[in-house]
Amino acid sequence: MVAKYTITKLKKDLKKLEHAELVEILADLFKNDGKVQKILTSRFIGEVYQREMFDRYKEHIDNIFFPKRLNSTPSIKKAKAKIEEFKMIGSIEMILNLELYTIECGFEFASTVGWENEDFFDVLCRMYSNFVNESDKIQDVEIQSEMSKRIKKMLYNTMDLGWGIEGAMLELTNDIPWMSGEYDIEDE
Repeated sequence: MVAKYTITKLKKDLKKLEHAELVEILADLFKNDGKVQKILTSRFIGEVYQREMFDRYKEHIDNIFFPKRLNSTPSIKKAKAKIEEFKMIGSIEMILNLELYTIECGFEFASTVGWENEDFFDVLCRMYSNFVNESDKIQDVEIQSEMSKRIKKMLYNTMDLGWGIEGAMLELTNDIPWMSGEYDIEDE
């Protein structure tokens, strides 16, 4: 049995290669693997590419919750998979923005169609809990302000869903450091 090839061994072997060999390996990977294409494009083109991809991933999320053909039920599993894909290329702020957008879409879907599915709401609340746990990584005051407005609107829109969602969402929101005490959903 062949021993597992580790990242340590890979780095050691790559250091032995000539520059031209490394370029050839990377070019081959780029040509043959879509994930590698996204990662390297993000690395070398940067924020312009990340913004473009963010918009595409938002469209994917929209299509998951609000498909053009209404014969399918939204799949949070598919939405979470899109977020995982985006983690390879987006900044932490963009990733959290996409997570929040997904949660907003989920609750909007539930409100729009009168969806009452406890498991669906549990997953959305867990996603929001994960968002809250990572929210301290958002340092940009403008992004915090924009997200605060979206969160307030989302809280207001969850008021009539039932299942204890409003209370759970409010409790979680209290743990967002840059939101502490700065929202009152009754005023919306």
